[in-house]
Amino acid sequence: MAHTPSRMLVVGGGPAGAATAFWLAKTGAEIVVVERSPKSRITLGQGIDITGPAVGVIQKMGLEQQVRAHTTGEAGAALCNDDGEEIGVIGTASSEGKGVALTQEIEITRGQLCTILADAAEAHANVTFRYGCSISAIQQGEASVTATLSDTGQAEEFACIIGADGLASKVREMAFDPATTRDCYNPLNVYVAFFSMPGDPTTDLPNARAQQAVGGRTIVLRPADAKADRTSCYMTIVRQDAQLESVAANGTPNEQRDLWMERFKDVGGLAKQALQGLKATEDLYCTRIVQVKLPTWHSGRCALVGDAAYGPSPLTGQGTTLALVGAFVLAGELAASPKDPQAAFTRYRETLADYVTKSQGIPLGGRAPQLINPQTSAGIWTLRTIFRLVSWTGVWKLAGGGWKRESFMLPAYDFEMQPA
Repeated sequence: MAHTPSRMLVVGGGPAGAATAFWLAKTGAEIVVVERSPKSRITLGQGIDITGPAVGVIQKMGLEQQVRAHTTGEAGAALCNDDGEEIGVIGTASSEGKGVALTQEIEITRGQLCTILADAAEAHANVTFRYGCSISAIQQGEASVTATLSDTGQAEEFACIIGADGLASKVREMAFDPATTRDCYNPLNVYVAFFSMPGDPTTDLPNARAQQAVGGRTIVLRPADAKADRTSCYMTIVRQDAQLESVAANGTPNEQRDLWMERFKDVGGLAKQALQGLKATEDLYCTRIVQVKLPTWHSGRCALVGDAAYGPSPLTGQGTTLALVGAFVLAGELAASPKDPQAAFTRYRETLADYVTKSQGIPLGGRAPQLINPQTSAGIWTLRTIFRLVSWTGVWKLAGGGWKRESFMLPAYDFEMQPA
């Protein structure tokens, strides 16, 4: 019988990849994580939510206290008028999932979470991170799979490969049948520009602030840390826009910056701070919002986790939650069947598929982007009137079910009993 190497490769060092490496380390295998960005290039990034069962995952990792110590300090979400003045505030969602709050119980920047998870994974002697390294080829076999990695240029043998490399997954591209992946993207007419900029504690705390402008345009400013040393900015345009689509896909950073500045140059209020930040930022990221939906999450000895397999889009607020839960379940099933990864991958999807489908639902019956980013002055007036009423009456505290929650019972796996 052919030898199955006790090495596993994780492609991608973001939340999905680092969490997967943490849990796979408990199988005793040698875990290699490759991340294309140099470690020095990992920035704060956008704010992300950890909700529902993902809170249980970080508790099982022993990281809850550390994660909570690095939250952004965001206490709620405020809506602003055309002058950038707050007209109402909706507070933080409760840990029980009650209310319709936009700010979740745990808000943290992507960069902070990546650092916490990577440090926890690397604390295992059998985990190695290789930064500035990418995958260039995959060759599958019956008993193993080989990957060619850029830092050595050599083909290396692994028992399996986990693609945690995001929406534009190279593992998905290399290992899966094109017929399976051809239509995996569900693009939406929502365009976003994310970046960070210097914060102002007198205005950027304690609430996130949002301001709408005609044409489906919105600016959101959110604290990136509890001292407001940095602020995250999100600029959104909801409408069909061929130029935005082209520049998001193929434009240079300067072309992207120029287009977004042009699109918001006539907006007052929060736009002044946002455009100043956009002009100077070094971490601009522009994209068209898409969801990833696949009929299978594995091919042979290669499997996908997080956005690479089932990216729900930022509109759901569930990307990080699905990544953490998916990492836990995938590693748990591999631990249960270390000699049969295909069986483990099948159980992984069977366990999570229903939860993923529900979590990919866009709020407000799929109409959240259009309702929150009105095209007309009348639509903006209506949104502000409703928000002011909800804020003033406090009814958001009473609504059941939450804004972004789907229930899921985390399975119990034997590897949880092994020391970190």
